[in-house]
Parts: sequence; structure tokens; C-alpha cells
Amino acid sequence: MLRRVRSALLLLAVAVAPLLVATPAAAETCTVAVELGNGAIRYETVECGSDGGTTNPGGGDGGGEGPTCYLGRKEAMNYQRGFCDGALSCYQYVPAPSASDPSTWPAKDPAVSPAAIWSNQACFSQPPAEALVSNEYLWVEPGDVIDLEVEATVAYGNLATPAFSLGFNPPRLAVVDFPTWFWAEGATAGTITGSSAAGMVASGRPLHLEIDPGDGSGTQTCPFSTVQSDACASTYERSSAGQSRIVDDLPVYTARARLVYAVTYAFNGAPMTIASAPDTLASPWQDAAVPVAEIQTLVGPRP
Repeated sequence: MLRRVRSALLLLAVAVAPLLVATPAAAETCTVAVELGNGAIRYETVECGSDGGTTNPGGGDGGGEGPTCYLGRKEAMNYQRGFCDGALSCYQYVPAPSASDPSTWPAKDPAVSPAAIWSNQACFSQPPAEALVSNEYLWVEPGDVIDLEVEATVAYGNLATPAFSLGFNPPRLAVVDFPTWFWAEGATAGTITGSSAAGMVASGRPLHLEIDPGDGSGTQTCPFSTVQSDACASTYERSSAGQSRIVDDLPVYTARARLVYAVTYAFNGAPMTIASAPDTLASPWQDAAVPVAEIQTLVGPRP
């Protein structure tokens, strides 16, 4: 199916306008797929028609003919690439949805570029029949090299945790030996999603809440709680009397909390497993001043 140079254009390629102020008019450029002979494909920019049949993908002022085949399936089926191969309309998932985890990809021949991605390509005849002619898996080398691990790191950096304050109840004065509730006031309970990094997107699913009551008992893990409830509770064993921090004339413990998310990745919409990328994300710690009182009950003889 593949030739040394495909007489095709990629629908994804942006039309390149003629060079400005050129006499005679500068030639149009088109993107073509080149088979490397090692099972991979590279995309190159050439003069339109120099491969014996490539047409101007953009048309417009350059007078190009536009695509020579029907490419409507690209948007309809969310393919990353669509191009003409002679009388066929070909589309690619890069990577293949069924092989989104790079650890499951077949071993690469030494001649295959490290940047190549294991992809799925389907080619169809023209409407109205539009029959499937071929469906194959192959190595595709992007024109712009995409390092999935690097982009996952960037995508992770684009993932921001929501702002919140640490709520607690009783709200003004906690009591020794009485459970104090904690929650992330103002945080959202849903999944968070970062912006794209060359097609790689990181998402965070709420995992749990970490609470440090500030009394020296250490950090504890609670269910992800964003509303007042007893889902996350801690019991103080000593009052805050004698603490150096004073708020509203009362000694207080400095309690703190942070949100923790499980992070996943998707490349062009396909779920990816990136072994070297972080799989959890924690928010900055948020603290709250918690005064704790000790209530003593005197029991004596009834008068």
C-alpha cells in the first residue's frame, strides 16, 4: 500500500501559502508521507506535484486542487490523520487505540526511529460504497518528534489542584476526646484536567485527603471530603493550652490538609500508561488555627 513517496496529502497538514513577493510565483508546498523502508513513515514538505500527483491541500489563492479523495471520516471518527493514497482515503490513529500503552508495543527494528509510534491505519474506497480496503498496524514517525515521556511531564505540570480552605467542626473551639471533623472547603469533588501538551493531557481523579491535626499525632489519610461531614475526623487528646501560636487570644494547634489525586494520561484522546510519569498529585498544604479546650465535669453529692 505504501510507496516510496505517497501521492497523497495529509488533511492535518496546514496549507502553505505562496512565498510573498516572488517573481515568478513561488511553488506551493504540500505534506507527503514517505515510507522509510523500515516499517516507519516520515512526513515531509515538498513542492506540490513534485511527487507526481500531490495536490495543494489548501487550495485558495495558490490555485491548488485540494484533496483528491473524500476525507470525511477523519472528523467523524476522531482520527489524528487523514490523507489520500491514490484512489483510497486513508486514516490513522496515532497511537492505535488498542495499543495506547507503549510497554505493549512490539519490539522496534533497529532501523526504526525511537520517536516512531505504533499506529493503526485504515484505508477505504471512495463514496458511495466507501468499503474498507485495508486495516493494518505500522510504525508512524511524526513530522514533529513527540517524546511521550517528556510531554507527559509537561502535561503533569499543566494539572492544577483547586484552591480550598480547611474547614473544621466544632467551628470555634474543638474539645478534647470529642471528634473534630475536617474537610476541604471550596474544593471540587470531581476529576481535574490539565491543558494539552502536544496532544498529551493529564487528568486527576480524587484519591484521598491528608490531614495533620497539628498536635504531634502525625498525618492521617481520610476519604476525599469537600463538605462538612464525619468522613474525616480526628480526636484531640490534649488541649491547645501552652501552644505558642495565639489566635483571637486563644492558644491554637496549626492543623493542615492537602488534596491527593490519582493521575492518568491520554494522548490524542487515547489512554496512555507512561511508566516514568508521576501517577499522583498533591495540592499545597492549607492550614487552619484550631483551639482545643478540655472540659471537666464535676460530679458530687446531690444537695
